Amino acid sequence: MKNNYFILFILVFLFISAEAYSQDVVFIGIPVVKNSSSHDESTNKKIQDQDQVTYKLTIVKEGDEYYWSSRSDKPLKYKKNGPFHYFYDDSGASYIKIMEAEEGKYIYMEHISLGFKTISYWGGGSKLKF
Repeated sequence: MKNNYFILFILVFLFISAEAYSQDVVFIGIPVVKNSSSHDESTNKKIQDQDQVTYKLTIVKEGDEYYWSSRSDKPLKYKKNGPFHYFYDDSGASYIKIMEAEEGKYIYMEHISLGFKTISYWGGGSKLKF
């Protein structure tokens, strides 16, 4: 009987621990346009359907913290300003801006700063969960 309680205790502990460390998906975005810019060149390209998954945007939440899962789990801060949801890294140089376009449909811009070069993706998603 004691063994049964011990096993039950272990199972409950493991379940609670797993819940505490689980990640919830906050947003998944599929890009349709990629812009690359530097001081001497700027290009705007439509992303082909077969390549969109490669550039997919994923933001997750673990506890009270947000992470840019599709960019090496970079920690993010969150701020809402008017219709826009902003997720930005500690440097402030790279960020994601999301806006609800219509009920349950979102548009986004993902901006990545790489020194004096930048890459921006524009796309859409259908889930924003906090």
